[in-house]
Amino acid sequence: MLLALGCHGLKACDPPPPVEHLPVKLWSCTAMEKRCEVYARFKTAMDCTLYKQFLDSRCDLEAPPGEMRCRKTTSEAYHAEWFSECSKGDLTFADVRDGGGWVR
Repeated sequence: MLLALGCHGLKACDPPPPVEHLPVKLWSCTAMEKRCEVYARFKTAMDCTLYKQFLDSRCDLEAPPGEMRCRKTTSEAYHAEWFSECSKGDLTFADVRDGGGWVR
């Protein structure tokens, strides 16, 4: 009871906000299904950009246990099908697709 009274009004005692309120969204868009969706959410654009690198990478499935070996994919098929972007605002398929290519 004493602890509850001691925490009243202090930010450190407030529960963390739900993930839905994190400001930066990592969008993943697919040309095949013609849609974009929020893949993950982050506190900062830098955190989002670091994570986004995994979406643009191909990882070696035969790496030793406990290791990850990834490199940026050069697959034209992958880049034609998928687009990812970090944004505080909302994205739609129309926002990022222009005819046959992704708007950069």
